[in-house]
Amino acid sequence: TTTPTVTWTASSSPDVMRYEFSLGTTSGDTDLAAWQSIDLNVSASETGLSLTLGTTYYINVRAIDTSENISSVETGFWEAQ
Repeated sequence: TTTPTVTWTASSSPDVMRYEFSLGTTSGDTDLAAWQSIDLNVSASETGLSLTLGTTYYINVRAIDTSENISSVETGFWEAQ
């Protein structure tokens, strides 16, 4: 069980209202953690995950603007060690 913390660079768009993140076992997937709003924070963590050593996991981040438009999803990954 682990609590990964991931940080990213804030959007340069002035109308970003919040960020959302999810976690999955493949790029863009949400099977470990569904989309969660984190306001304008540029880091996220999820507690209580049961990860398998040597397995690659993915964090997906998207921005939501003041008109509720959703940006494209940016995905990063890490390997459980």
